[in-house]
Amino acid sequence: MNKAIERILNGKDKLQKGGVIWHTQGSGKSLTMVFLARKIRRIEKLKDSTIVVVTDRIDLDKQIYNTF
Repeated sequence: MNKAIERILNGKDKLQKGGVIWHTQGSGKSLTMVFLARKIRRIEKLKDSTIVVVTDRIDLDKQIYNTF
């Protein structure tokens, strides 16, 4: 997560500031997304950021909703 935050803060352009965190099944996707979102919200410079979570399954949508 720290590398993601560093990239967001120090990327030279929009492409370098974005990225994807890829997870495999059962690897803690939901928790990683929640912790990263919370960390982004705690940084004053990033407080107004828009956070987009993309899923590919209805059951994952429900899991993310409940986790957040």
